[in-house]
Amino acid sequence: VYHQTKDLTLYSDTVYTLTGLFFIDSTVTLTIQPGTVIKGDTAATLIIYRGGKIMANGTAAQPIVFTSNKPAGSRLPGDWGGIIILGEAPTNQVNPLIEGGIIPGSYGGSNPNDNSGIMRYVRIEYPGYRFQLDNEVNGLTCGGVGRGTTLEYIQVSYADDDAYEFFGGTVDAKHIVAFGGTDDVFDTDFGYQGRIQFGFALRDPNYDDPTGQSNGWESDNEGSASYNTPRTHPIYSNITMIGPG
Repeated sequence: VYHQTKDLTLYSDTVYTLTGLFFIDSTVTLTIQPGTVIKGDTAATLIIYRGGKIMANGTAAQPIVFTSNKPAGSRLPGDWGGIIILGEAPTNQVNPLIEGGIIPGSYGGSNPNDNSGIMRYVRIEYPGYRFQLDNEVNGLTCGGVGRGTTLEYIQVSYADDDAYEFFGGTVDAKHIVAFGGTDDVFDTDFGYQGRIQFGFALRDPNYDDPTGQSNGWESDNEGSASYNTPRTHPIYSNITMIGPG
């Protein structure tokens, strides 16, 4: 476990290896140059704490790539964890913990316009490390992330859990792709009220979830039939889903 307590920049002329749980602490900004490659070791996970920021502003010609640390040709879904962003936008829980507490970090607050930074032209490959059955890290997890955050032109490939999961928050996402994942494409919970537009998902027939729940969409208010507010109410526009499953 490592806590980054000062602003950090990752440069495109260096290939980085992510190990363990790497936390970007509150008030800290992680800046990643276009074209930078970050390779995740087993179970490695990047967590942006509430109040911290990630500025991963790639370009079409120079995307930022998070991938497996294993050699090309031997990479598999779940080789590493994924990316978790925690913000201060509303949820319908009191001090919830991300992913059932397998990773430390609470999220949520009272600011729907909270800004956790930018992820633009980012590829996230082979994430979804399974800590235990039904306890995995998604490709991109957003907990209480506000609409001041920019999520655009993101592709999650071969995730061993959901490609994208939103626990509360108000963040919008545009031009996002899910390719070859095993679990859900879009999972929304805990009062998420953002908008998702221009999404494309393509399944791989060789991969599905061992629990038998490989869905295009999965949505709960909070999982126990409650009427907690804000209620989960995502809006999807211009989405293409291609099976099987």
